[in-house]
Amino acid sequence: MDLEFRKPESSFRLVVVLTAVCAVSALAVAAVSRVTEKPIQEGEAHRKAAEIRAVLPPGSPDPEERACLAPDGSTNYLYFVAGDAVAIEAESAHGYGGKLRLLAGFDAAGTLYSFRVLEHSETPGLGAKLAEDGNEVLSSAKGRPAAGTQWAVEKDGGDIAALTAATISSRAACEALAEAATRLNAIRAANER
Repeated sequence: MDLEFRKPESSFRLVVVLTAVCAVSALAVAAVSRVTEKPIQEGEAHRKAAEIRAVLPPGSPDPEERACLAPDGSTNYLYFVAGDAVAIEAESAHGYGGKLRLLAGFDAAGTLYSFRVLEHSETPGLGAKLAEDGNEVLSSAKGRPAAGTQWAVEKDGGDIAALTAATISSRAACEALAEAATRLNAIRAANER
């Protein structure tokens, strides 16, 4: 068995070269991150503004971001005001695939104009249909007042139709809509003071 030992100089050279390669790679990644950070943020802001406009009635002015204390007084949450219309983010942790987050838009009368699913992990072809325009939950929920609506699927005694074969996902959407309606009522109560 023939063992060959490396000279200390060659090992040192290898460490120096490897360190230099790592340093150059780290600097390159940092530079690319710095260059792309602002366009990514601008793209995200543009996407969010488009989502907000999509849930508000046509002709609403540009939305302004605001914060309100949660009804239990524990935390602030964001909402968006466009004239008398309001868009509110809400979520449910009880979707079939986990968390479901949506943006609900209410008109000046406090009636649900529309909602958009912002984030979900629902089953493609079933619960994921919540993110499509014209789904059963959206069609059934549109035009309903924030106060006085039973934000639950009909199967559970509520006012909202469920997606076919996706009751759990529909329940999560209703839970998020109920949270949005509660927040709208809290915002209106805070603004009346």
